Amino acid sequence: MENLKSKRKVIRTAVSKLFTRIENEIKNTNVNKCSLEESLKLLTVKAEELSKLDLQIEELLDSDSFEAEFEASQDYAERINIWQFRAERKLNELTGSSESMNHNKQVVRLPKLTIPKFNGDSLY
Repeated sequence: MENLKSKRKVIRTAVSKLFTRIENEIKNTNVNKCSLEESLKLLTVKAEELSKLDLQIEELLDSDSFEAEFEASQDYAERINIWQFRAERKLNELTGSSESMNHNKQVVRLPKLTIPKFNGDSLY
C-alpha cells in the first residue's frame, strides 16, 4: 500500500506541474497551440493513471481512513477536470479565431470588364 501511495504522490506532483504549465500557456499572449495540446494530452493520461491508483488504494483501505482518502481523490479529480476544461476552452478559442481568419481570405472571381477605346467620334 505504501508503494501505491508513493506512486500516487509522484503522479500528483507531475499533475500539479502540468496545472502550472497549462496556466502559464493560457495566460501567455502568444499561446502555443501545440504545447497546449501536448499538456492537455499528458494531463488526460496522468488523470487515468491517478484514477487507477486511487481505485487500488481504496480497495486496500479500512473504513476509518476510506472517507478521507476518497474525498481527497475526488478533490484532485475535480481540479483535473477544471484544468482540462480550461485548456480545451482555450484551444477552441484558438481554433475559432484561426477559422475566422481563414474565412476572410476567400477568393472571389469577378467577370472581366472591357471598355472599348474612344476614337473621338460622337455617337450622336
